Amino acid sequence: MKNIIKLLIATFVLMIVVLTQAPDLQASAATEGKTGLITVNANVYKGPGKSFGTASKVGKEQLVTFYETKNGWTYVVSETAQGWVWRDYVQSSQGVGLLNNSWANLYPKVDVPAEDSKITQGTPFIIFGEKNGWRNIYVNGRYAQVWGEFVTKSSGIGTISPSYVNLYKGAGKATGGKGTIQKGATVKLAESKNGWRHIYLDGQEGWVWDEFISKAAYNNAYEGIITASDYANVYNTNGKSGGIKGKVHSNSAQVIKVSVFQQKNGWSYMRGKQLGSNSYIEGWVWGTYITPSHHTGVIRSNPDAAIYNEPNESSGIKGKVKNGALVAAYESKNGWKKIKSGDTTGWVPDGKVEKKRSAPTNSIGVGAASANVNVYAGPAKSYSAMGTIPKGAAVSIYQFQNGWRYVHAGYIEGWVWGEYVDPLAGVTVFLDPGHGQNDPGAIGFGLKEKDVVLDIGLKARALFISKSPLNIMMTRSADSSEVTADGKDITTAVSLKLRTDFAKKHQKSDNDIFISLHANAFNGSAEGGESYYYAARAGNPHTEESKLLAASIQERLVENMTLKDRGIKPGNLAVLRENVMPATLIEMGFIDNKNDNDKLKDEYWRDQAAKAIYQGTLDYYKEKGFNVDAYGL
Repeated sequence: MKNIIKLLIATFVLMIVVLTQAPDLQASAATEGKTGLITVNANVYKGPGKSFGTASKVGKEQLVTFYETKNGWTYVVSETAQGWVWRDYVQSSQGVGLLNNSWANLYPKVDVPAEDSKITQGTPFIIFGEKNGWRNIYVNGRYAQVWGEFVTKSSGIGTISPSYVNLYKGAGKATGGKGTIQKGATVKLAESKNGWRHIYLDGQEGWVWDEFISKAAYNNAYEGIITASDYANVYNTNGKSGGIKGKVHSNSAQVIKVSVFQQKNGWSYMRGKQLGSNSYIEGWVWGTYITPSHHTGVIRSNPDAAIYNEPNESSGIKGKVKNGALVAAYESKNGWKKIKSGDTTGWVPDGKVEKKRSAPTNSIGVGAASANVNVYAGPAKSYSAMGTIPKGAAVSIYQFQNGWRYVHAGYIEGWVWGEYVDPLAGVTVFLDPGHGQNDPGAIGFGLKEKDVVLDIGLKARALFISKSPLNIMMTRSADSSEVTADGKDITTAVSLKLRTDFAKKHQKSDNDIFISLHANAFNGSAEGGESYYYAARAGNPHTEESKLLAASIQERLVENMTLKDRGIKPGNLAVLRENVMPATLIEMGFIDNKNDNDKLKDEYWRDQAAKAIYQGTLDYYKEKGFNVDAYGL
């Protein structure tokens, strides 16, 4: 049988998250979900409206499971996206159908290979409507049309109960026999009549007495991926005694998707295409070898990864999993990922599991869950609960609204109450005290610029560490450092390059910033503070963000130190121009001016300068959309 179906879709898809408080992100069947088809290329939003911002996209003719609807928007889950889509873009399923004719053409056939343009008798598909005698269906992984008279509605699947049953041509013995079906055979159910049931199996169709069939509806079906080590045997019955019917392979380079109809005694009845073959196979596979497609990962490890009993190396090795192997990937804990490979369940370092599911883009922060956190479909508890993020799990932050934050963690995304995640963890502020070692900088009244700015930088670092979750790195925390070539005789140009190289080397987040600390000098008469940013786009492209950073710190600096406000200015300065992140250079007064010098040498005013740097930085992140209220002085 060639190219019967690429993917058998069931009415209900396994949801990607648990709806309990347990800190295990395994999928569970969500009976309230409905199967739908996306009718246009659509944006997926973080809430029920465009004002929430886009989370991702979903393609035309892609299958989704949809849940609650609010104000014309509906919450959808697909293999690659989850979030809110305009309801008119989602066409509801009308159930599962079977082809009742010996074969049928699929239309339209644009860019479809000839062998995929037909389906054969018994092929199952999902129905999405009818127009002018044609049925709109989803089959072989795509949307198509088939002549309506060839479609029979299917109610589920069943298993033959007696030792054998006779198969008849019609609903009664008088119609004539067509053969026998043995006990345990799985059949697809069509219409019933006078106690008889029309069935389809393995290229056959006919009628059997309805009481001889143990039935199961399609409401517990889901799409999965084979995650056995190399392959999984397909059996004729839910047990090895039924004999092997064939094999389905596991291969990370070519994901093998199957549709799971029924689970029984640890076994799963599935249908899918065999790797390297044009044929499809139906039968029973041991349930642990199939993973819901939303929860699949790939091992990236050389040598092969060890599987530990618990999320730590001291717990002992339970087994190994090959580089490139497909695995079920669930709970995250303290930098470890719980996986299942074949019959082995255990823990591997999180970095060795590549997630197959796509995540949103443009994160504005990284944090960690401070407790087991409930995740909701929208920014309020009145929305559907989508699952739980376990305590300690790393989360990416994408948006804030009324105290709620849109987050992504592992295989789950949605809205959580903001207090439970820390948006600025993982963001680095680079403090760059200017000059150092054999370069004293400006000098006034015996005071050296390099000493003043280092002291203020150390005070600012102490504030950041004690008051905020921000990561702080200093280009130098002593007179000599790698950016001064550890005391070697180097030019100013070389030292400036070492500073920007330092920031490039240690940058971890798109939200990192760079602040260069200086004191000015002229002729003794100039006074006040000023801040610089790089305005041209030929070098550092972060012009607007750099300007915002300079303005935020400048305002606090003038206020805290009661300095004359000389404003923010564009400057073609190497540490700004050659940087790769938002950057500012602040001049905290004129060291050769008596009034400014008196402040720069005084402990109190140095503390005020450090506070200005800290507060100005928080002002910058607040303007960028971060909730920093908890970190104020």
